[in-house]
Amino acid sequence: MHPIPKIPTPGPVATLALLALAAALALLGPVACGGDEGPALVDAGDAGPEAVDVAGELTATTACSSCGGKCTEEAWIYAKTWHEKGPIQYAEAPPSGGIHHPCWWNWGSFAKEVPAARFVHNLEHGGLVLTYDCKDGCAAEVGQLQAAADAWKASATPETKTTREALVTPYAGAAARFVALCWQHRLLLDCVDDSAKQAIAAFALKHCPEAPEQVAAMAPDGCM
Repeated sequence: MHPIPKIPTPGPVATLALLALAAALALLGPVACGGDEGPALVDAGDAGPEAVDVAGELTATTACSSCGGKCTEEAWIYAKTWHEKGPIQYAEAPPSGGIHHPCWWNWGSFAKEVPAARFVHNLEHGGLVLTYDCKDGCAAEVGQLQAAADAWKASATPETKTTREALVTPYAGAAARFVALCWQHRLLLDCVDDSAKQAIAAFALKHCPEAPEQVAAMAPDGCM
């Protein structure tokens, strides 16, 4: 019967080397299977309760001719556009871009104000957002606003049916009584009549397709 060979015990230097290797692997974490999917989303909103301030830069202002001339089209640039779960404060009311929540909102009309951080994500997806701020009530004009949203959706072709979606929401403290939003663009209106609806249609056709994403689907499970 042959004696069982003894496994040599590592010396102090080898032991230190093995411990250093184990510590390095622990820092790297588990090795992922499959291809490289790129860096994970870093969500600074989970780091603390501090609100993130977001401001855009107004780059162009154009007067339009609906509602007796009380119509202004604005172009904005937002340098920061990533996802953020934490509280977000926008300098513009309503904002047309910038940092926004990872979950967008469902399309449709809402009597309760949709959070700006959510509908900005809708804008990024190529949708049209229409807001109203009527302290004295404006049911008839909101109906006209809804008609403008319906017309935008109805204008979709087989090639654009996944992008021509709209969201209608009240928005307190807005820059105008009625505002149409596409990604990084605003249309400010004091009233909504037939000429304003035409202006909204032209505005949406020109600017909503300029959004970085053209996927106007309903919000994914878990977002609503």
